[in-house]
Amino acid sequence: MLKLTKVAMALAAVAFSAGSVSVAQAQETAQPSFNYVSGTVHQVDLDGEKLNGFGIDFGFDVTEQVFAEVQYFDVGDSYGEYFGATYVEADLDVQQLYANLGYKIFEQDGTAIYLSAGFAYAKATYDISGFGSESFDDNGYNVQMGIRHRFNQQFEVDANMRHYDMGDDVNDQEFALTGRYYINNEFSLLLGYTAAGDDVSYTRVGATWHF
Repeated sequence: MLKLTKVAMALAAVAFSAGSVSVAQAQETAQPSFNYVSGTVHQVDLDGEKLNGFGIDFGFDVTEQVFAEVQYFDVGDSYGEYFGATYVEADLDVQQLYANLGYKIFEQDGTAIYLSAGFAYAKATYDISGFGSESFDDNGYNVQMGIRHRFNQQFEVDANMRHYDMGDDVNDQEFALTGRYYINNEFSLLLGYTAAGDDVSYTRVGATWHF
């Protein structure tokens, strides 16, 4: 009887230890971040023209499954050329904004699959010395589907595809890939690449605060 009691106690101890390990492992599983503010440096390749500037992204959970995200950048460049004896300088500035509401259709074991949709806006401004300035802007909608995976405490990757429609001449698809390295739970560094249509792509690097 004593031996059986000792065996039972030993089995109970093993079961308790295994349960503790499972709980600890579950607690260590990091989930992708949807609550953040990022500041980025952008370089946009617009049909061979390099435009440099900045971007701001932020996102937050509305509920456990619903989230909101906003992505904005402002890039530009200046260049000049002689026409006869006259030097003409031109400035080009491009702004883009997406403001979406999303839904996490799957979130488990460090992976989140999501859908989002919302507002899309783009504006281009030309300023040519001696000729004045002119701007063009379009707005419409965008629909996005993506997957965000947290490999461990340090590394996270987001891959997504977006369709945007801002009028007859401004509608296409974007494919984006972003890698993130977490310095700690609150701060990370990011590197991203986006291809939009046949003649537009951009890279971005930045830092993020997670809350």
